[in-house]
Amino acid sequence: MNESLELEFSQMLERYQSQKIQTFEFIAWAKAWLPVCLENWPQESIPLQKKYADVWLDLMDRLESSAMFTQESCSFSQNELLLLMHQWVKKVGNLRDSN
Repeated sequence: MNESLELEFSQMLERYQSQKIQTFEFIAWAKAWLPVCLENWPQESIPLQKKYADVWLDLMDRLESSAMFTQESCSFSQNELLLLMHQWVKKVGNLRDSN
């Protein structure tokens, strides 16, 4: 399951980074994709599910804010945000696989 999450994310990330889709399209996809990521959540980790969702949505908000700048800003680095998103996907996949 982890590989399919990472593959789907990587494909969309590649489309975004190659400018085949705009930031707002990538963010809309990522927000709509969140429930898919949180499916089959392990029972013992249910308390973490909302926290993971909150982190994802926070990353989306920061990515949206960073899109207002043409270059890397002091407070937000788009590249760092995208790396954090990828780490989030890996962690969620690992949690789901442990179920």
